[in-house]
Amino acid sequence: MDGNEALTGWGSRTAKVRSSRRKTPASPLRSPSTDCDPSLAMTTTELRTHLHTLAEERAAALAWGADAIPAYLDDLQREIEDYRSAYVGAAVTEIASFRAVLSGPQLG
Repeated sequence: MDGNEALTGWGSRTAKVRSSRRKTPASPLRSPSTDCDPSLAMTTTELRTHLHTLAEERAAALAWGADAIPAYLDDLQREIEDYRSAYVGAAVTEIASFRAVLSGPQLG
């Protein structure tokens, strides 16, 4: 569940996108993070769908007067930004993958 059951009436089983505002390890030799679970990876379509759901949640929150709760709106805006970044990255990767399949590897 995504924690939006109270607002949307249902919860999705999508993975949460981590905030890009985390501190980056100073050492490039440090091992990669082990907290990424590949089974929770979202497709580009799932990311886009969840981004639309978050936009609808924001519109509903404003209509219901939740704009009086700045912490909620800030958190929601951060989540929208994080999902938007994840969506753009996934879309660019998907386009590059399709191009590689159609055109073959780029050499030179």
